Amino acid sequence: MAVVQKGDSISLAPDGAESTKIKWQQNFAQRSKVFNVIPFTVKGSGASGTLFLENGLAEEFLKLCEKDESANPLSASGGYTIQVTDVMQYGQDDADDPKVRFLVYHDKSDNIYQHRFMQTTAFGNVMEKVSDVAGNIPGLGDVMKKVAGYTKAFVGDSLRSF
Repeated sequence: MAVVQKGDSISLAPDGAESTKIKWQQNFAQRSKVFNVIPFTVKGSGASGTLFLENGLAEEFLKLCEKDESANPLSASGGYTIQVTDVMQYGQDDADDPKVRFLVYHDKSDNIYQHRFMQTTAFGNVMEKVSDVAGNIPGLGDVMKKVAGYTKAFVGDSLRSF
């Protein structure tokens, strides 16, 4: 199954995005930030996924995007297109054979482990929407079981850079 790659163009519709608070510890201090959780599709591919957009950086992110005129149902209103570059980081369910890859646009000085994003209710809700529309992701139950199984492997596994 294809996952999003550096250089891909993705379509997303931030209107109506869910939000979630991500909590982590860094330098012996408790930290938290709110992220918008937005489904995306990869243009010209069957791949899809989830973008975590740090709430405080939303305006900056949208300046990097182009207004999307696509007929894609995920971007039918208020949609945008952006090319995946090294301004984003990513996490995935399996280091060797990923089936699910998510993107994160945030302050990269924050060292947030991958499992902090994958265990959120908002991630599950968005994955369900992406799965319904794209039809190319295993059922939500299968994805969540896989996420739970890999969580142990991701404890201490930071987001990756392209």
